[in-house]
Amino acid sequence: MESVLEFTHLLDYTMPGIKTLLKGWNENTGKDKLGDFVESFWHFHIITKMTEGEFIAGYLEWAKEKGYHRSQDKAETCRKNSRAE
Repeated sequence: MESVLEFTHLLDYTMPGIKTLLKGWNENTGKDKLGDFVESFWHFHIITKMTEGEFIAGYLEWAKEKGYHRSQDKAETCRKNSRAE
């Protein structure tokens, strides 16, 4: 449990607001979308180094590989929020 709290605090520091965009653990699917996302995009600086098109393409590919719904709107929102930080 302590490691989950540390993970949450790290996310609050490195990616403020990401927890409201991506749901965490899903009992029905046994997947953790937030955890899966931060494996690939662990800091907003990674997102901001990419062009908008590169990030959206990367996000959509990530979602496909992980078996999540591919949402360009959600990718755009993640990108927009990363620019605000």
